[in-house]
Amino acid sequence: MAGFYRPRHPERTVLYRVLFHHFDRFLTEYESRFEREYFFFRPIVKEAVERYLDCGNPHCGFACIRSPDCGEERLLLDVRQLFAAIDIAARPKVYYQRG
Repeated sequence: MAGFYRPRHPERTVLYRVLFHHFDRFLTEYESRFEREYFFFRPIVKEAVERYLDCGNPHCGFACIRSPDCGEERLLLDVRQLFAAIDIAARPKVYYQRG
């Protein structure tokens, strides 16, 4: 069925629940418990976890887009998807010819 939105439910996974409930505590205790063995905490890890927790959450923003050609609507829960869709739509159609 075209155009039917099936929401993801990452909050139902074990990984999501563990990170949601315990990641802040992990951050506060990292230096004293883990830094000596695993060295400094890399900020990219915190960013990745926060993005994972926000992804698919409509409270963190979403966009509804409609194709001007066919009228199909899509709900985008990740802003990066919106920018990718705009970028693709704005590209000129290029036809390659092998000679």
